Amino acid sequence: MNRTLSLLICLNFILSYLGTSAQAIYHDCPYYGDNPHYYAADSLKNRYEIPTHYTRISFEKMATMKHDDNADERRAVKLKGYVITVKYGGSETCNCHSKDKNDYDVHIVLSNSENNLDEKDGIVVELTPRLRNELNNGWDKNTVKKLFYHQWVTVSGYLFNDKQHKGMSAADDAAPANTHRASCWEIHPVTYIELTE
Repeated sequence: MNRTLSLLICLNFILSYLGTSAQAIYHDCPYYGDNPHYYAADSLKNRYEIPTHYTRISFEKMATMKHDDNADERRAVKLKGYVITVKYGGSETCNCHSKDKNDYDVHIVLSNSENNLDEKDGIVVELTPRLRNELNNGWDKNTVKKLFYHQWVTVSGYLFNDKQHKGMSAADDAAPANTHRASCWEIHPVTYIELTE
């Protein structure tokens, strides 16, 4: 191997490593967050690898998934829904309790009908700051709302079981007064959103 080729391979490796490190520690927050109790969940929330394959999942299937369903959280899926809510998340373990909204997830709630705007029947999908940065798509809350609010979309990303919300999940028989979502299963992180019919 000649010296130039060897140097190019070495440089490519270093640049690749630096790119990964920039996402592994984002705004001084490691991908696993700041609370050991939630390291496993936060590591999944903060994934930044783009999947190479997605499978379709129906709204009805996802809306009835219970917290103890044995679905594969490594699976990347596509889900069609109607956007009824776009808002920032908040300061939490996965963003090391940052107070900067740029470090917050963007929460989107999808409905299966233009005529049902009730979040308790909706599925939550979340755009994360790491992937927004990785994709350089500018999809902050205001942009997402401008592009997709009250539109039919197909959302792509990873399945994630946010068991912390099972007490709010209709699929898990949450009390009516506490029900705020159809299921504690989410698409989180979202890797792509596109308008659809």
